[in-house]
Amino acid sequence: MDAPDVYSNEIDPEYFQLNRPTSTASISKILDQLVGASLKKRLNATQRCALAWNEANGDRERNHTTGVFLLPPHIKGNAPRLIVYVDNHSCMTDFSTNAELYLARLANWGLALSGLEFKVSHSAKIKRKKSPKKEEQALPQLNKEELAHIDEMVAALPSELRGKVRYAMCASLRRTKI
Repeated sequence: MDAPDVYSNEIDPEYFQLNRPTSTASISKILDQLVGASLKKRLNATQRCALAWNEANGDRERNHTTGVFLLPPHIKGNAPRLIVYVDNHSCMTDFSTNAELYLARLANWGLALSGLEFKVSHSAKIKRKKSPKKEEQALPQLNKEELAHIDEMVAALPSELRGKVRYAMCASLRRTKI
């Protein structure tokens, strides 16, 4: 079969089917092979650490990390230390608890560190995107039997509590009906 005319606007489906590439490599993998290696060579040590941190860890760590900083070792001849800046105190506590796990992950990526420290970033706070608020649905109304049952349950309560407890019980029951 002859190759199609390159100046023609028509694509011969039979020719395309017979000559379709069989590789399933994604574009990102191909670009990483072409550009990634040369780009990684031009990164400084801190940028390589940031790249390793992002590749070695999951979405939660990436989403809460605001920056990394590579420190020289305390003792000459040791591996450097890494400071990871996060956006809130709870992540700092959680990540600090798992510091040994992160050190092992980074070692698997070829980054030997003597220590890992987490700090809350005060100067470069990144405002996280808030999830869009769900539209409030109208709660279904309660029938007469349900209202009578609630009134029966709150009847023994003191009068100052009865109204608030009745309201809370009605709201709870209405939410369970959704």
